[in-house]
Amino acid sequence: DVAAGSVGRLPGEPIVRKLGYRTPTLHPIPRRVLVRIWDSVDVRSLVQCWPWKLSVGSHGYGQVGWGRTGGGNAMTTAHRAAWTALFGPIPVGMTVDHRCRNSICCNPCHLRLRTNPDNAGDNRQARRGRGRRSYKDPVK
Repeated sequence: DVAAGSVGRLPGEPIVRKLGYRTPTLHPIPRRVLVRIWDSVDVRSLVQCWPWKLSVGSHGYGQVGWGRTGGGNAMTTAHRAAWTALFGPIPVGMTVDHRCRNSICCNPCHLRLRTNPDNAGDNRQARRGRGRRSYKDPVK
């Protein structure tokens, strides 16, 4: 989830990818975006998934976008923005994984930090049918 070339990022600064065909660049998630993130999440009980209510990208993840000062737009996934809003920056080399395997879920109890290789291994195992959901969502 962390784009290559994070040179110039300040320690503790949230990072996101700028989507597009060019080399990804990193932009901090503005405080105004982090504050309003929960308006776009269907918050339920702690054991249920909290689905993202707005835009979902072709990758299947909820997405959050904002205009940047000086022009242009930036975007990140909803679950990464939710994590950052509650727990702070995502460390370099880590990704936010859905324990529940529901790509639009923003419930912090269903999210965890993983290394990219560990997350990729979990995803391969789940695609083979041997993966198990850590949390059952009783109400869809």
